[in-house]
Amino acid sequence: MDIINKRSNLILSILLFVIIASRLFTLGAYPLMDKTEGRYAEIAREMVSSGNWITPQIDLGRPFWGKPPLSTWLTALSFKVLGISEFSARLPSLLLSLFALALVFLLVKRLTNTTIGLLGALILFSTGMFYLLAGGIMTDPALMATVTLSLISFALALLTPDKLHQRFWGWAFFAGLGLSLLAKGPVGWILTLMPIVLWVIWKKQWHKVRVTLPWFSGTILTGVIALPWYIAAEIKTPGFLKYFIIGEHFDRFMIKDWSGDLYGSAHGQPIGIIWAYLFMGLFPWVIIFIMAAFRLRKKYRNEANSEISLWFPFMVFWFLSPALVFTPVRNILPTYILPGVPGFAVALALVYEAAARYAPSSRRPWYISRNILLTISLIVPVFSCAVAVPITRIYFRGNSQKNTVAFFEKLETYQSATLNYYDKLPYSAQFYSRGRARHIPDEDPKILASEFSDNDRDYFAITETDMEKLPFAVTNLMEEIVRFGKYILLREKNT
Repeated sequence: MDIINKRSNLILSILLFVIIASRLFTLGAYPLMDKTEGRYAEIAREMVSSGNWITPQIDLGRPFWGKPPLSTWLTALSFKVLGISEFSARLPSLLLSLFALALVFLLVKRLTNTTIGLLGALILFSTGMFYLLAGGIMTDPALMATVTLSLISFALALLTPDKLHQRFWGWAFFAGLGLSLLAKGPVGWILTLMPIVLWVIWKKQWHKVRVTLPWFSGTILTGVIALPWYIAAEIKTPGFLKYFIIGEHFDRFMIKDWSGDLYGSAHGQPIGIIWAYLFMGLFPWVIIFIMAAFRLRKKYRNEANSEISLWFPFMVFWFLSPALVFTPVRNILPTYILPGVPGFAVALALVYEAAARYAPSSRRPWYISRNILLTISLIVPVFSCAVAVPITRIYFRGNSQKNTVAFFEKLETYQSATLNYYDKLPYSAQFYSRGRARHIPDEDPKILASEFSDNDRDYFAITETDMEKLPFAVTNLMEEIVRFGKYILLREKNT
């Protein structure tokens, strides 16, 4: 059966709706995980609680300089509108992902037709990394959405002959640059400009780019969007710019096991590991792309004057840019490939379109048939809903303090008691307790022992490892109530 016909539009639309709905309904199905989700959700909760919308705070009075505030603003706004919950914490990432999906649809539709546009959207949302992070509480979805806005606006500005539309998409390109500075900083510019520069050199498009984009007014727009917050942040907490620009964008990536991280530890990895992350993050579609693109490479070269032939390399440069940028970098995470995933979806959609044109249905290779396409698109959502979410709820609950805090809150003495975390205070404990959980440092067990000298009946969450290190004189003052993961919840004994 042909993948390009009117019936296909309905099938693709229904399937896309079902896959998006599956992600929507799982947003609140599992607890916030430490450290990343718990940290960014707590920063947003603290923003709502404190009313300080300029400086994100990791604790009350302690600024978080690690990332700009765009994703925090969106999460805090979601909390204000919907209340504080796992669902409202994850919803902004889904909305940002849907925004990127809509842009991908627009571009692919402009280059081909509605059916292939829907196919591109389907490929995007069913790609492993994209589907996962469409509900992740972190800064990467915001960076991905802003980079996608700039790159697709760039393409649409050059594709449209209408001057008014050219101006609109040109401004959207520069707006994306400004928003990317608010999403994750200068790295957004690097991931945006690299594919553009490579493509312009490859396809000799310097003149068209120069005369099409509104460089002067667009640059002003970028500054108007981004600079006010950067200036206000430095004024409110001096030292921010030095730490964020130098520390987070140079030292973090160039110094293995960088010790200057104020909010955690650097992620030392082998050089070049980003390529493995790219392959895994684009699963399952990356295998199809490699086979189909290799088969059709000569066809694209023969279409030297077509729009698809012109823009296909741009999409390849786009999805490879994160890997190219981070190849020499040691301190990276798998999520760093996310800004390139929309470009991959566009590229693969164009490959499918070419396959539909060049080969009749009876002679198409198995891996580009419609049935295989529809089956592959369900792999990640089905696995996530049927396997990953249940496993996360059961086996990874030790990475979240939701159960510990909930158990504590059910106790009769809740109003007159305090929940104390010894050694480290997990971010999820701060989030679920609405900031009530207290931190007791481990420098000296006497600090913990001093908690028993007041009149309150306190509760303590201590890891099994830390419990073994405490002297008997301290542990004898507590009784175990319950265990969740590696944490033991203890109660001060009646005296």
